Amino acid sequence: MGIGASDWSKAVAEIEARSDLPESMDFFYSKWSVLWDVVIFTSLTVAMLGLNFLWLWSPVKQASDSSAAILLGVIFLPFTIFFGLKAKSTAAILINIEDPAVKICRAGCQYANRVYPWVSIESINTTGFMAPFLVVRHTVKNDGKQEKFTVNLSLLSQRHLPEYMRKYWSTFGSLAKIGDNKMQY
Repeated sequence: MGIGASDWSKAVAEIEARSDLPESMDFFYSKWSVLWDVVIFTSLTVAMLGLNFLWLWSPVKQASDSSAAILLGVIFLPFTIFFGLKAKSTAAILINIEDPAVKICRAGCQYANRVYPWVSIESINTTGFMAPFLVVRHTVKNDGKQEKFTVNLSLLSQRHLPEYMRKYWSTFGSLAKIGDNKMQY
């Protein structure tokens, strides 16, 4: 009865852990945070484009001016591309602002129209100082290699996503792994 009782108490603890979590939770982007990022990145892109146009049409007065102009062009162009891509990605978020950014449920989490089962997730970490990010490492089922996705937490209206993700992952990911191990034997 001792072995059966410990299995039974583990099963009861697992059921209690699952019962306090909702079936699914949706986390949305904050409209004002995303709008602010769109305005900032678009303004920086326009400023960098202006500097690039000034660089292209500036008259060369001396031979040494051309090397300085090339150096400025090499500096301005990558920043223009970087801020332009950031503005494009945040504008895409703004267009789809009514859709959930991240959806977590008992089966796994959904981000960027992909579903990641809890079994495939290896780790959940937060990084960043001024702008916090959630980094989720997962294993691709078909080829076994590790990948990651990153969520900018400063753009979310609900900032408690990491805590809930860890709770779902520890509860349902461990249960699925235990179930897989039992099936292998």
